[in-house]
Amino acid sequence: MAEDLLAQVRAHIERQGLFPRRGLSLLAVSGGRDSVALLDLMAALRADLGLSLALGHVDHGIAPESADVAEQVLALATRFGLPGHLVALS
Repeated sequence: MAEDLLAQVRAHIERQGLFPRRGLSLLAVSGGRDSVALLDLMAALRADLGLSLALGHVDHGIAPESADVAEQVLALATRFGLPGHLVALS
């Protein structure tokens, strides 16, 4: 199933021309399940797509736990071996 999902995501990316050039792409990660799943998929596909990924997160300071989420997202960047960039608006 996981291989099927990767193949479907890659086919969609290629069909839609989402990354017309190889190189660096910033992947915005909120810390929610959907963006973490996207991170996992893109990390698995990055070599095949010729991409270098960096992870970006904006801490809007709206929720009391937002600083903790920002730390968790930066920890994900480290776990995936990606540069992590944080902007704190609070």
